[in-house]
Amino acid sequence: MFQEKPGVYKYQNQINDIFSKGDNALLIFYEDLLTFDFQLADMLKNDPVSLLEDAIDAFKNILKFQSGKLNIQDYFVRITTKDDQSPLSIPLRRLRAKNIDKLIWSKGILIRSSTIRPKLMNATFECMVCGSQFQVLQLTSRIKWPQFCVNNRCKAKTQSDFRLISKNSEFIDWQSIVIQEIPEDLPAGRIPRSIQAILTYDLVDTVKPGDRIKIMGIFKSVLAQSTKSINSNIFRTFVDVTFIDPEDKSEGDMDLSKEEIKKIEEKSKEPFIQKKIARSIAPTIYGRDDLKMACALSLFSGTRRKKPGGNYKRGDIHILFVGDPGTGKSEILKSTIDVSPRGLYTSGKGASAVGLTAAVIKDTETGQMNLEAGAIVLANGGIAAIDEFDKMDTADRSALHEAMEQQSYHYNTEILTTNGERIVIGKFIDDFIATNKSKVIQGKNCEILPFNNLEIYSTNFNKIYKTKINRISRHEAPSCFYKLTFTNGRSINITPEHPIFVFNKGKLRCKNAEKCSINEFIPVPKYLPNSSKIIKLRKNENIQHILFKEVVFPEDLTPKLSRILGYFITNKLSNEGSGPEFYYSNKDNLVVEEFNRLIFELFNISPSKKERNDGLIRLNYISIELCNWMKTNFPEIMIISKSKRIPSKVLGCDVENAREFLISAFKSDGYINSTSACIKAASKGLSNDYQDLLLKLGIHSYIVLDKRNDLYKVYIRGQSIIKFCDEIFEKNDHGNEEINNLINLNLKKHIVLKFYLLL
Repeated sequence: MFQEKPGVYKYQNQINDIFSKGDNALLIFYEDLLTFDFQLADMLKNDPVSLLEDAIDAFKNILKFQSGKLNIQDYFVRITTKDDQSPLSIPLRRLRAKNIDKLIWSKGILIRSSTIRPKLMNATFECMVCGSQFQVLQLTSRIKWPQFCVNNRCKAKTQSDFRLISKNSEFIDWQSIVIQEIPEDLPAGRIPRSIQAILTYDLVDTVKPGDRIKIMGIFKSVLAQSTKSINSNIFRTFVDVTFIDPEDKSEGDMDLSKEEIKKIEEKSKEPFIQKKIARSIAPTIYGRDDLKMACALSLFSGTRRKKPGGNYKRGDIHILFVGDPGTGKSEILKSTIDVSPRGLYTSGKGASAVGLTAAVIKDTETGQMNLEAGAIVLANGGIAAIDEFDKMDTADRSALHEAMEQQSYHYNTEILTTNGERIVIGKFIDDFIATNKSKVIQGKNCEILPFNNLEIYSTNFNKIYKTKINRISRHEAPSCFYKLTFTNGRSINITPEHPIFVFNKGKLRCKNAEKCSINEFIPVPKYLPNSSKIIKLRKNENIQHILFKEVVFPEDLTPKLSRILGYFITNKLSNEGSGPEFYYSNKDNLVVEEFNRLIFELFNISPSKKERNDGLIRLNYISIELCNWMKTNFPEIMIISKSKRIPSKVLGCDVENAREFLISAFKSDGYINSTSACIKAASKGLSNDYQDLLLKLGIHSYIVLDKRNDLYKVYIRGQSIIKFCDEIFEKNDHGNEEINNLINLNLKKHIVLKFYLLL
């Protein structure tokens, strides 16, 4: 038994603490192992997998002897070292084939991290033929399916004969990170090298991009699995991490000797010590005392203080040098970086928002999106110097200003993505930040998270185009919000300082929301861009049901299907409960017949028909396949009417599908009189969807709440009546006389308006 000092059993005491606290990891120093048994230490270095398994078994046996049982399923023995010159220590640059499957100790900067994903360790499968359940141990990176059933009488042999039972399978947490060489350890003129590392179990999410870390792990190699290297004999390498040690830059962990502390205290009492510190920066440059003092103050920084109201006042000091070329600005910056324990220098000429903050990189092997830290993140806790700041693009420079901005939307604001999905911005950001806490960048009273997996509409006031967002942020709420209501019936809640573009005196001007006034003209979109992307639909899973009927479903969203969906959106209830029955009802016999014809042509299903005394015709359909397929692809319409929304697949589709959807929706729930044309909606959200979908056809509208009937009405604006009639109104629709009168009325108004503008 190892004794640190005579009578002091270091690891026995540690195991006692683990037992009393309910922990599950034992930390062993490699130096202690060398002292105790050199041969055992050498075996651990060369065959770490089997030796660590033996160590865990011994650890569990001791705990079991002490308590009589094990309360935790997973126990670990972690090996670490406190000596940078340890036999296990190998720089990332010197990792070679001879180190494969051996224990190594290395250090670097974490530049990229993936999301935490479950990894299957022990899979439970169920035979679809006989119902037997059994387990298959997963030893490789690809899932291993059973090749036969454990029941000797069962003939199941193919993969489709078995299904994975997730709730009975064993999963562990898994995360991939990329570690890069530390800049100060780089040989002159060399590019930093990096290596992938894998974190599992409780090691995941313990570090974030920008952290300087030390890792203990097993250097492994696997066959590169890609389409270009199927038969290649070149392997890729990674580190299976067994212990990770993030560097802590707090004052308490700084390695200062007593002599150094005494010397610092003596220097602090000297007169003009501030000037001495400033002049020690770039001593080869004469003068420039103001610049040097600014750098010194930035190195020491301030103190982050909490205000009485709960907000924080940042302690970081930002400086900007402006001056003639060749006056020593760059050299002073570089000298400051050399002094800083964690500093990075970059030039604005080649810097981008991605390179400065963070980038989301797609992993070529797994296809997942990983976060890679930029210069600002890597310099966190130190100094980031950006030379030639004026050479940066405006968009890239704005990425650095985000931490000082407070321009944000209200939590409940809903945004429309280019693929038709509606996102409540508050919940979306809360959920995403909650699952990526380690990657959040702390700004001034806000949290910033780089993100580029979302595309929205934007404008330069010449055209509307699709663009990807590059980051999301969550700000402390101000004392009040401003609600702006527009003549189209829409409104937004925003912070007082949020910028709003206002059309004033023939020009677009930008002002804060708090400075806007009633009757100001604020531009809104005249149209939404068309999408040429084919909308793919998901297939049903295999269903075993007594009412199962085989139905052939379209693979893509088609105009005929869009017209059916338009009828569905107006129905009070499309699906009753959780059963396989859905129905459609309307008093217009022509509309009912058309719906029935479309369903039969597309799905080959016939209904039962009922007619009430008031003339309401109801078509009942029974098809478990169709119900599940509709819920899978269009869940927004298979619910009660008050909660219905236009399916995201329709909002993201092309003009032809949007037109067909609106035609049937108007047939079923629209009307025309001598003064207006409108579509009724059961909720505010649905009325917004109608308005957005009409914009795909260039048709303008406004929303009015009908309080008497508790519904919303989307009215077509006068300038769009003719276009609405050409695109949406069909000749066999009711109200031909009313539509002609409405067109003539709006033509007269349009002519009068032109004369008004002329005069």
